[in-house]
Amino acid sequence: MKTQFNPPLLVFFLPSMVADALGVELSYNDDVEDEQGEEPPNEQAQRFYQLLSECNVPLFEGCTQSKLSMCVRLLAHKANYGVADKGVDEITEMLLDVTPFKDNFPATYYDAERLVMKLGLKVDKIDCCINGCMLFYDNEFGKNDGALVECKFCESPRYRLTKSGRIPNMTMFY
Repeated sequence: MKTQFNPPLLVFFLPSMVADALGVELSYNDDVEDEQGEEPPNEQAQRFYQLLSECNVPLFEGCTQSKLSMCVRLLAHKANYGVADKGVDEITEMLLDVTPFKDNFPATYYDAERLVMKLGLKVDKIDCCINGCMLFYDNEFGKNDGALVECKFCESPRYRLTKSGRIPNMTMFY
């Protein structure tokens, strides 16, 4: 005797089987138009959305770039080419002198950095070996290299002495 396959029954059980396999709980709401149970975003999320809406206004009518995208490009240019803060200030000053978007563009490196920092992206400053052998960094896997004062591979010193104290030979931002 052949067993008959019943597709509608499988369709009924499939979502719950997937939910069980993923370890999540599905809730079925028969009244789709009732959205009273939906929570509004918390205060931090609302501030983030507000910042994005303010910063994504085009620099001028017809422009594809926004204030936020230009700030990110300025900071990337600074990082990629080793431009000093004062150099970025001069670039922004030149752009402001010749373009129509004075109100919607950062005037200084500090303004661009402050706008991008509002996004809440965290930056870690990590000391490195001058020869690129290792990072002086403590991680969650039990490697406590953050306390070392010399490279464990090439034995290069982590710090150099100056009049103001000791400073790392090389640092990266993550």
